[in-house]
Amino acid sequence: MKKDYIIEPKWIASLYALSAVAVCTLIFTYNGIDFINALIKTFFSAIAFYLLGIVTSSLINFIATIADSAKNKEKKQDST
Repeated sequence: MKKDYIIEPKWIASLYALSAVAVCTLIFTYNGIDFINALIKTFFSAIAFYLLGIVTSSLINFIATIADSAKNKEKKQDST
């Protein structure tokens, strides 16, 4: 069964994670933080932003599904 998504969760989550890695790398390089410390912080930041992307896309898709079902229900009631 194929689902139609407004926003594909894996794409938006990957975008969030890549953005987090880029920003963390720039900030940690600018501040001159130790490599291992920066690597650990970047890793956990990327995971956190990946999960944030999943939650964001799921929420948007859920709201779109509710709106679509309400519209279909309204059309069904109008046709009867």
